Amino acid sequence: KPCVKRGLKEEKLIPLGIPVSRICRREISKEAAREMLGLKKDEKYILAAGGSMGAGDLKKLVACILKSTKEEKLIIVCGNNAKVESQLKKARAKILGYTTQMNLYMKACDVLFTKPGGLTSTEGAVAGIPMVHTEPIPGCETDNRKFFGRLGMSVSAKTIKGQVQAG
Repeated sequence: KPCVKRGLKEEKLIPLGIPVSRICRREISKEAAREMLGLKKDEKYILAAGGSMGAGDLKKLVACILKSTKEEKLIIVCGNNAKVESQLKKARAKILGYTTQMNLYMKACDVLFTKPGGLTSTEGAVAGIPMVHTEPIPGCETDNRKFFGRLGMSVSAKTIKGQVQAG
């Protein structure tokens, strides 16, 4: 009840959650999403989302994922972060910058590694993709990670190695 502590009247607060686009709520099978994205239907795919703000050490996370995986394919969404996208170009992964098809990638992949931001985490929950929350930005993302974990909607760990093992 941080809002009440800061002076808002409790009766004025309506906990509705974060609205997500209709496209995120669209019913689509994993197989159909993979076909639309040109992904193989019989592979295992890991989705790592970095976005433009925060995301911790995405390079280190990617290196740890690649070291621990043998058969899974890694897809990395860097958002608007051109610097990270450039740094990861040599990784054994499919590197995307900004994409308007994040909802399809969430439907197509088997697990999502992402920081516990409100929007991506909510979209991931709506998509039904298992989530591993990575390093949060201190503040509301720390609370988000606790909330999602407490409800069994994500797993996490304090270290990158632990996060990869959790996934």
